Amino acid sequence: MPFMTGVDLAAKLRSLRPGIKVLFMSAFPLGAIEDHGIQIAPGEALLVKPFTVFALSQKVRSLLDYRSPFSRPDHS
Repeated sequence: MPFMTGVDLAAKLRSLRPGIKVLFMSAFPLGAIEDHGIQIAPGEALLVKPFTVFALSQKVRSLLDYRSPFSRPDHS
């Protein structure tokens, strides 16, 4: 993205919609991401390229299923 990082975009989205789930993807391994000055918080969902469709589907499923112990109860 030419004008912001994924971390910046996630922060903007979360300010508009608290609780939105975000999956970060990168072609760089975690250490290289940090070497570029991008800080992904511990516990954030990250998928490093290249990845398989199966790995993507597992990561998305686990992200959708995860409920923070600090979130409000689901009354649906």
